Amino acid sequence: MAKKPRIAPALAVSVAMLFASCAGPTPMSTPTPLFGSTSGFIAFVSGEGRQSDLFVMKADGSDINQLTNDPGTVNYISWSPDGQWIAFVSSRDGDQDIYTIKPNGSEERLLTHDTPPANPVHGYASDENPVWSPDSQWIAFQSNRKRHSIYIMRSDGSEETRLEHQGWLNGFPSWSPDGQWIVFTSSRRGPEVELFMVRPDGTELTQLTHNSVWELQPVWSPDGQWISFNTSSEVGGDLFVIKPDGSGEREIVSAPGMVINISWSPDSQWIAYASEQDGDYEIYLVRPDGSEELQLTNNQVDDIGAVWSPDGQWIAFVSREETEGSFLPGMTIPSNIFIIRPDGSGLIQLTNSPTAKGWISWSPIAGSP
Repeated sequence: MAKKPRIAPALAVSVAMLFASCAGPTPMSTPTPLFGSTSGFIAFVSGEGRQSDLFVMKADGSDINQLTNDPGTVNYISWSPDGQWIAFVSSRDGDQDIYTIKPNGSEERLLTHDTPPANPVHGYASDENPVWSPDSQWIAFQSNRKRHSIYIMRSDGSEETRLEHQGWLNGFPSWSPDGQWIVFTSSRRGPEVELFMVRPDGTELTQLTHNSVWELQPVWSPDGQWISFNTSSEVGGDLFVIKPDGSGEREIVSAPGMVINISWSPDSQWIAYASEQDGDYEIYLVRPDGSEELQLTNNQVDDIGAVWSPDGQWIAFVSREETEGSFLPGMTIPSNIFIIRPDGSGLIQLTNSPTAKGWISWSPIAGSP
């Protein structure tokens, strides 16, 4: 199978955000019944074209409930660490705004709102990528209202604060496990996109990386010892880790094509990611030191968006039925959600419908919505 063409850095940012969405292809293995071996709930987006909504199902694929029913698209979903809320982005009002909703579909709240066109370059306001603080009291997000900036706000939308505003590309915020830092990407000090850290009050800005490639999608390990990130250049991208003090930077995956959708196991012993090194996106695991790389899926379509179950026993991902049109806007590719064991066994199909799926998020704790 022919390799996909390389993606230039500027396009790679939008591709990374699109695939953080997780709309993906179908493994060739036959789904097997699930006998109560998983717990909790999985939130996901399903729809067609530029119409999609938020759904929640049990982690065994049963009891699928639709939480939203509005025009426009839903994306960037994120479950609060206490399991009480789901944050998401909706374009129902013409721009991209952040909402929260209870997992049972009640108490939907609009947290941000900008009247389009609020951004003179893009022509619309876009508040994206809401990320919860570990105590579920704050949400960090990125917005293009004034260039591309990082903001934080209370979980009810109050006390909104812009943390920084230099550079034209600030995004991908990620909280440290102790809630004391936010790591993000920025081009504030040159043409390249580097990793920076800042306190939630905007102080102690620290640059972590100094490289000649774009660095994207930083993700803090649950134990707080490492920050993973991927790179983007004219020839593809790789997976790196670095310590929060800027030391110990090392490349742990170097392969043809892009590396996206980085997700740490709950015990910080493994990193799941999607790589197109064999011509289409497949799900892989690797140790933080770069050892024991394991390919979990192997087929002729795109498997992306891996997320771990809270107990680390399963990995959920989205599998597309085709690769053509993967980079088109909106949800255009029929796809379904699967789970698999970290050793590659036990593949189970959770959904079975012709709509596109994406932006999956596993509830952090077991319990009923």
